[in-house]
Amino acid sequence: MKFININANGNLAGSFPTRYAGCMEVEDSVFEIGNNNPTWVWSDKIKTFVDPRLVWDADAQAYVAPPPAPIIIPDEITMTQCRELLFDKGLYDAVNSAIATMPVKAQIAWEYRGTVRRDSPLVLEVASQIGLTSEQMDQWFLEASNL
Repeated sequence: MKFININANGNLAGSFPTRYAGCMEVEDSVFEIGNNNPTWVWSDKIKTFVDPRLVWDADAQAYVAPPPAPIIIPDEITMTQCRELLFDKGLYDAVNSAIATMPVKAQIAWEYRGTVRRDSPLVLEVASQIGLTSEQMDQWFLEASNL
């Protein structure tokens, strides 16, 4: 047995000795190779078509759904996303009150910057003042990035 890949135009894109998602299992006689160019020969000998979204699990000897993509916490969100999330969480006024007690440069940054960085001293200080944990900050940055 061999495994082949057919491109969007229906042409044979390649043949492989092992399984991987997006390939079809075929008998060796399905195609012939001339000048290192696989040529489609016999289409009724296709054994199976594998959904390209699946991955081969060698332990299970089956195609399975791939593991979920890792969650990536954004380093930065827009100020609009930040303020909308703070409003939704009921903390908009508390944060503005905390900012009002900070030095003028911090107030300027809060008022006029277009983005909010997760690791900025201003964000870390405000989070500390309103009692947010690092895990809550990660979750909120993730939520805000989807607003």
